Amino acid sequence: MTKRALYVVGFILLSGLAGYLLLGYVGLTLLGVGRAPPAPGLEEVPQSGVKAARGAGLLITPGVGEAAYGGAGVPAPTAPPATYPVTSAGGAEIPTSAYAGRSLIIRVEMGVEVPEGQVGQAASAVEKVAVSKGGWVEYSMVTDEYATVTVRVPVESLDAALAEIRQIGTVKSETRSATDVTDQLVDLDARLRNAKAEEQRLLEIMSKAETVNEILQVEDRLSYVRERIERLEAQKKMLEEQVDYATVTVTISVPEPEPPEEPLLPGFSLRDLVRAALKALVLALTLIIVGAAFLAPIVVVGWAILAVYRRSKGVPGQVPQSGSGPSQALATEGG
Repeated sequence: MTKRALYVVGFILLSGLAGYLLLGYVGLTLLGVGRAPPAPGLEEVPQSGVKAARGAGLLITPGVGEAAYGGAGVPAPTAPPATYPVTSAGGAEIPTSAYAGRSLIIRVEMGVEVPEGQVGQAASAVEKVAVSKGGWVEYSMVTDEYATVTVRVPVESLDAALAEIRQIGTVKSETRSATDVTDQLVDLDARLRNAKAEEQRLLEIMSKAETVNEILQVEDRLSYVRERIERLEAQKKMLEEQVDYATVTVTISVPEPEPPEEPLLPGFSLRDLVRAALKALVLALTLIIVGAAFLAPIVVVGWAILAVYRRSKGVPGQVPQSGSGPSQALATEGG
């Protein structure tokens, strides 16, 4: 390899090294070289905004109150409901008889898995079980691979209904919860008795009223009391219905597909390999071009200075030629 080729190779290597140093450390990224723009949606976020986002948490909870009891104005229970999980492997099951003596609203949630193509049949089977036990269907949503059915079942037939529903498919999960509303029913009974006692007193007063003004005042008050009695009776009836009929929600699904087999060389892709090679080539060319642009003026100036220096050191007088000089002159005169 000639010296000129060695010079060219050395210049290319130095250009690449200079380009790497310039793009990586010197700070040409300030000029927009060697720095890719941020991807859409990944712009920098101020730290103040991050701290604010961390501190401002949102808690979304379902409404519990009048809407939970059909808008009848019944106050929500103060204590959270007790939840008794039941596993598909035959875990500890809480029988309905364990709730004897208390007024409880029972809710059951069950996840059942059936073979593909049998979701609709399973949903119909759940509905038939509820109707056969004296209940009804409250909600039903069925697709090809998923279904949700909510039914109401009498509490005395709940255990038998759940046993039949478990036979429809493979039980993946089962949860039973009970909300105690005994105190609410006792309070409604007391308020209802007081309202009816007031109604009787107003009727007695009306029977003794002598003027039209007195009769109108008593009738106005009596109308308000009777309206309150009807409202309390409606609230009590709704609670008693929720206590007498348990809510069962069955979620039906098909088995998840098996994961595909892992390839012989996981993660290997010829397309990705070629793409990475092209990126590396572009990066190398970028480093060489940037480094060459930086080194070219320095090399030119250095070469010129070296040439001037060599010329200044190498301008001597003429070199004597063979066969001429003082000795030749002397020989000529002697002859």
